[in-house]
Amino acid sequence: MKYIRKFGFILNLIAVFGLFISYLSPFMDPVHFSFPAIVSLLYPYFLIGNILFVLLWASLRHQYILISLPALLLGWNLHGRFVQFSMGAAQPKAEEKVIRCMAYNVRWLRHVPPYELGRSREKIAHMVDKIRKDAPALDLFCMEEGGHGDQIGQALGMPHFVKAEKMSTWLLSRYPILQSGTLFQENSDRGFAVWADVQMHGDTIRVFGLHLKSNRITSEAEELMGDIRFRERATWIRVQDILTKYGNTTAVRAAQGRKLRAEMDRSPHPVIVFGDFNDTPFSRAYQVIQKGLADSFVSAGKGIGTTYAGQLPALRIDYVLADPSFRVLSHETPRWDYSDHYPVIATLGLR
Repeated sequence: MKYIRKFGFILNLIAVFGLFISYLSPFMDPVHFSFPAIVSLLYPYFLIGNILFVLLWASLRHQYILISLPALLLGWNLHGRFVQFSMGAAQPKAEEKVIRCMAYNVRWLRHVPPYELGRSREKIAHMVDKIRKDAPALDLFCMEEGGHGDQIGQALGMPHFVKAEKMSTWLLSRYPILQSGTLFQENSDRGFAVWADVQMHGDTIRVFGLHLKSNRITSEAEELMGDIRFRERATWIRVQDILTKYGNTTAVRAAQGRKLRAEMDRSPHPVIVFGDFNDTPFSRAYQVIQKGLADSFVSAGKGIGTTYAGQLPALRIDYVLADPSFRVLSHETPRWDYSDHYPVIATLGLR
């Protein structure tokens, strides 16, 4: 029993260490040090591990409970970025103007039936029918990795649109767009966000639709998950390669986040930011962009906020963030099987 407790103690320390590093990740620039960002990918497991250790030591009435319990309490305000226990949707007040937003990486409609090549018209119709049925009356739609946005917008009663230059991100709107533009990566002609000033309900809102730098490790990671062999050296070489790529791209996203933040701070209008961040809520990019904004999941979500539908579990990388001028009324992440992402749908009340 003594050796079992000693082994449990060591594992507990590892879980606490991982949790602490995850707490630091949002506040450390991965351009200089990407290790916390990489560790924070395992935050859900460190969180669950620490909760289990608290239950274990409590059942044994052992003082080791003081290892994980303070660690969990220290990150109390951060845990809500991963799991929420909302009371449900709120009703708009009489003076509030309701705006319904959706962010969805549709992955070129590859998962939308029919699956044969060259049948884009049927795919578009299928996607439009799904949105009409399960997400009616959208006012704003940020569609990433998508084509035919003009056709989809017309079919959904959102005739106003803008497509980001040199990228596949569309902003569709039910209301007129006054002006728009694309934000580009530094030293690159590739965009990472599109913005538009939308006139609705007598007000002008600046909307930013994002698709931050892709990790480009999805297929590699899922292939590894499907055939992982811990005893083979080649497995660990692949793991190292995947983590290196993630560290490099999260640094790029942090830089994109800073540029976006500067644009947001210059906006003369209330802002809505939504789209595919390709980063978790424990990333530097999220921390910089979200500052001062309401995260729809944190405000009105339920359960675990997973938005990635691939084999890498419990990842929340798609968001709707709103200026304090808005009140988050509801948040949904329906489990549509049309992409490797789930859509994020938020209802906002403009005060």
